[in-house]
Amino acid sequence: MSAALAGAAWRFGYAGKTVAIANVAHCQNALPLADSGALARDAARQTAWLFAEQGMVWHWPRSRWAQLIDDEPFGDQLRQLTAGDAQGVLLLVPHLGNWELFSLYLGGFGVTALYDPPRLMSLDAPIRDARERNGATLLPIDRSGLKGMLHALDHGGLVALLPDQVPDRNAGVYAPFFGQPALTMTLAHRLIRRSAPRVLVGALLRQGDRFRVVLEAADAAIADPDPVVSARAMNAALEALIAQAPEQYQWGYKRFKRLPPEHPRLY
Repeated sequence: MSAALAGAAWRFGYAGKTVAIANVAHCQNALPLADSGALARDAARQTAWLFAEQGMVWHWPRSRWAQLIDDEPFGDQLRQLTAGDAQGVLLLVPHLGNWELFSLYLGGFGVTALYDPPRLMSLDAPIRDARERNGATLLPIDRSGLKGMLHALDHGGLVALLPDQVPDRNAGVYAPFFGQPALTMTLAHRLIRRSAPRVLVGALLRQGDRFRVVLEAADAAIADPDPVVSARAMNAALEALIAQAPEQYQWGYKRFKRLPPEHPRLY
């Protein structure tokens, strides 16, 4: 059903189609796939699957959705890293695979994450309840949320962060992302410099009707005092992760909407 939905959306135009085509073409020289048109179409199919799986994320009991996740050996790794160790873990989770189900899975490890309420406030409570129902703690995107994340890291907790969102210009630096300058958040750098956590990048990748947990350690340069050096290392780590399943990345997101002033607008 979701594949048919994706095909129809591609033919008749879905909101992210033009953006996906522009993004893939913009990054084509650095992507592991040569056929940019096919990659953009495949990304649309993955987005349709993501929407189709929301009911599972919101309503299925843990005994049901957990059976679809293959987490070895990374589940044991997370359990060891979050089992009373004084050093916290910062997990960078890009918009790759099913990040909503991944967030639910990470709730079992007591993950702390930021939460941006929906514009339609009547959806706030059900979305929050769904995302927190396996043990996650959601914090507001403000000073109190930052303090909460630092507290979790300082006490050996697991903090997840979406590192590929476009920040305000005063909250980011430009660093290459698939060969193109991208305004990149410095929040991760601030957390790393303040709490010195272990830093991982991770995703829940779709494999047929199942999902696979993937975790990778970030390069040590991500802790460099220079935020530009850190941002370059972070984006490089994200690229390596995305290269494992580039069609599962959310290419329909306007990742390059705030280009350097000397660059023409992409969208």
